[in-house]
Amino acid sequence: MILSVEGITFGYRSASVLGGVSFSMERGTVSAILGVNGAGKSTLLKCINRILRPAKGVVLLDETDLHKMTQTEIARHIGYVPQKYADNRLTVFDAVLLGRKPYIKWAATKRDIEIAENAIRAMKLEKFVLRPVSELSGGEMQKVIIARALAQEPDILLLDEPTSNLDLKNQVDVMNLITGVAREKKVAVVISIHDLNLALRFAGVFLLLKNGVIRECGGKESITTRIIREVYDVDVVLGEVGGYPVAIPVGP
Repeated sequence: MILSVEGITFGYRSASVLGGVSFSMERGTVSAILGVNGAGKSTLLKCINRILRPAKGVVLLDETDLHKMTQTEIARHIGYVPQKYADNRLTVFDAVLLGRKPYIKWAATKRDIEIAENAIRAMKLEKFVLRPVSELSGGEMQKVIIARALAQEPDILLLDEPTSNLDLKNQVDVMNLITGVAREKKVAVVISIHDLNLALRFAGVFLLLKNGVIRECGGKESITTRIIREVYDVDVVLGEVGGYPVAIPVGP
């Protein structure tokens, strides 16, 4: 296992958010963290990446305790894509090259530049390379953030709501690119996502959170009407459309 999360507990002041979360991941897999708003999805990603420090539990990267590593060491292994990108003053190329920061000592090398260019090609951003990030659409900007994370050459890629605020085409484009990266580069991908049907189409492993606790963890067989009802408090019909699994809400 490339990633093992063991008994992660976290809270803000007196409010508990995560209560003993445990799961593991292999290379080349795409895992979707599912649950309602406030279930702890984003907090879990931040605990894995040590943006937040858990009160209890450990995160193991190839059996090494992540919380004993330096931030630079973590950045060489884990790429993190937040919901929002703060610095939009840079060009696309410079924004992606920032992903090489954990490796750069004095100045970017030829290899650093080549890796950034490869990440830009992987996200199909070649025609935007010298354009300021501030001039991009939401979908294009999201691809830049993912390209920057890929430039880190991570073993694990964490994405917090990568399809939020994107139109339907960009949602599918971004998810296709992410799953392609997992498959071709053998990266373990963990996605926090609201859209259950996008998750069913693109992910292979599902972690369903409710009140900071994993209620179900497994492959597509773990997604049942019972567990959806328990986690989302809504009845659904599970079916297939065009060869893809779908969950359709029913009832009042």
